[in-house]
Amino acid sequence: MPEVTELYRSIAAGARARAYDEVLRKLTECFLEIPFADPGAATSMVREGADGRLAGFFGLIPRRWQYNGRLLVGVATTGMVIDPNHPDAKNAAQWLTRSGLGQAYDFSICDKPTDLVTKMRTGRGSARSVSTNVVFRSHIITGHGYRWRIGLRNTEDARQRMRALVRWRRYWPALAPLDRVARRLAQAWDARRPRPVGGKAVDRLALEDATPASLFEARLALAEVYSPCMVDDAPLAKWQYDFLADYPSRGRFRWLIARVNGAPVGWFLYYVRQDQPSEVASVVAVPEFRAAVVAAMLECAHKDGCTGLVGTTSGVMAHELIEAGATIFRCDRLLVAARDPEVLEAFRSSRTMVTGLESEIWI
Repeated sequence: MPEVTELYRSIAAGARARAYDEVLRKLTECFLEIPFADPGAATSMVREGADGRLAGFFGLIPRRWQYNGRLLVGVATTGMVIDPNHPDAKNAAQWLTRSGLGQAYDFSICDKPTDLVTKMRTGRGSARSVSTNVVFRSHIITGHGYRWRIGLRNTEDARQRMRALVRWRRYWPALAPLDRVARRLAQAWDARRPRPVGGKAVDRLALEDATPASLFEARLALAEVYSPCMVDDAPLAKWQYDFLADYPSRGRFRWLIARVNGAPVGWFLYYVRQDQPSEVASVVAVPEFRAAVVAAMLECAHKDGCTGLVGTTSGVMAHELIEAGATIFRCDRLLVAARDPEVLEAFRSSRTMVTGLESEIWI
């Protein structure tokens, strides 16, 4: 694990900003300590080169998904990291692809595939010969994951007022840089004046701090609505809660379950950070209460002092976030491999719920 941690921190920009001990602890928990009921379903692997140095690793995290009453055993495979400077880098990538994807499970999902993983899994580019040794057919689903952000300060109104005062920039383009000055002044001014958060509030929507038991209950409720949807057993739900709650570098942990008449209808999870936009790790709800859960999340984040939120969502929640004022600034690919073509088509549907918890968010 120390060698894996060093390799991961040398490549992943986000990990370099975190303490070594925290990254080592989180990787160890992900790959060695997850309490999956069938440990033989997936095994993480490392590959050493001829010189004995670590050339790469493939982290496989087991997951269960429910689809049409069937329980599928799968893995999240976002953790494939190859040392690009290693002389055996190509051979290591080929071996990890064949050995990692050749294990017995129903499907695998990669919610943020790198170019290398995409080539290995689809046979595109120079890695086409490798794909013939893989037992799955892989598909790239575009437009499934959206990176979004929303500000919780009223910067736009003041920005427009400031721009109205410098209309002469249309006639003297050389003075256009003053518009950037106006933008910064507007942001500094409005940072002192929080705006009211709008949204479709529901009086009967009640929020409570998540617990491992309520998380498990909420996930089973959502699994009845979305197909396919990840489900856990109670020990795995507790492990995931503990894993996400103990993340000092991300900020103060806030995970709330939304209920209506006592029944769970959704949740949201974010980390409060004062010096930069707070990170939303997951937000999801049943269709009837999506807008209400988004409004409740914004209200809670505003009360917590968040200046803005940034996160990733599938198409399930994208419309409600946009209606609440969010800006979509990136589209992530989703790479799914499965033995059953029907399962692949289900992942293509707009009703597939991918919350960011299917694979661990340290990636």
